[in-house]
Amino acid sequence: MKREVAGSVRAAGILLASALLGAGCAGGGAPRIVLVRGGAGVVGGADGAAGAKDAFEARGLDPGFLESPAARDVDWSGVLHVFVDPPAAPGGPGLPPVLGSARLEGRAVRFEPRYPLEPGLRYRAVLRAGPWLGKGGADGPAVEVAFAIPPRNLEPKTVVERVYPSAGTLPENQLKLYIHFSGPMRRGQAYSMVRLIDIEASGREVEAPFLELGEELWDPSGTRFTLFFDPGRLKRGLKPREEVGPPLEAGKRYALVIDGAWLDADGASLKEPFRKELTVAAPDYDVPDPRGWRIAAPPAGTREPLAVAFPEPLDHALLHRLLRVRGPSGAALEGGVAVGAEEREWRFVPDEPWEAGRHELLVETTLEDLAGNSVERPFEVDETRGIESRIEPKVVAVPFEVPREAAGR
Repeated sequence: MKREVAGSVRAAGILLASALLGAGCAGGGAPRIVLVRGGAGVVGGADGAAGAKDAFEARGLDPGFLESPAARDVDWSGVLHVFVDPPAAPGGPGLPPVLGSARLEGRAVRFEPRYPLEPGLRYRAVLRAGPWLGKGGADGPAVEVAFAIPPRNLEPKTVVERVYPSAGTLPENQLKLYIHFSGPMRRGQAYSMVRLIDIEASGREVEAPFLELGEELWDPSGTRFTLFFDPGRLKRGLKPREEVGPPLEAGKRYALVIDGAWLDADGASLKEPFRKELTVAAPDYDVPDPRGWRIAAPPAGTREPLAVAFPEPLDHALLHRLLRVRGPSGAALEGGVAVGAEEREWRFVPDEPWEAGRHELLVETTLEDLAGNSVERPFEVDETRGIESRIEPKVVAVPFEVPREAAGR
């Protein structure tokens, strides 16, 4: 059964009572616009369903004009337009219309959007003034009707799975955080959904601790968001740090709070909010030194993991792509990588059994610790500590020996 719900029409800036539209719905009557899907109609309804077959129809047009030869000369594609509401001004000037096509179909003008209507948005359909509105219609106002498309009724299922660094203690000059979700997230809302709370200041929110970029930093899957602390508040001597101080202060405790209202790619909110408490240690100004890493080599003839232990946590994402292993032949080995607890260990399992002999762990010098100090150079050069600028190679090779398979294996 077709169902019509009264909406509101705006003409020349005046809101007309929707009851004026309800009269004469069956053939003729006052001009009106209906949102149609699957044979059902909703006039300005707040409960219109969204879908690929949505269409807007202008009905109640003057039958005398529609049957006249003049109707055949009308470009109906320019008679009915749809805009995302609210427009910049009545009728939508300055706001591009929704893409789609309009045509005369029977005694109605039908507009079909090129793409499905977006749940949660409001749309405004505008029927241009003209002789199709009846006597004097060409000199009268346009007809406008607003439609509210309800949001998807989705059950929240996405959660924050992990936040890296995974350790509970971070240096005062921590550079960035990685937030991992269980499913793809919607972009454009990240910076309003993450807060840093000073636990020791009665839960006061830290003001502007993060760098807000024009384009959010997501991985291709949309499941990992990279959040930088404001570098201007990390580097000593810069005005933001001198005036406001660092976002994190050594010796204090904080909480990273992620709002449960953050929407996933389907438009559903997170299943639950997320909170991670942090303790802040002294700042770290030293570069990672691969020569100080402990390498535990497996025996030849096995596929046991190569284990590399670090004296400090390193950047989780970079560990997955900036370390490689080169075999005795000089070719890079294929295999799987795993990062251990608190990002203090890296493990490599080869696809083929280990060969005996000299191997090399290849470390790209852009690998960083938590404070952004890379193997190549510190995040900031502290001249008072006598750190000299130096040119490092693009890759550091750390040799290790794979022993021959032990007897009896």
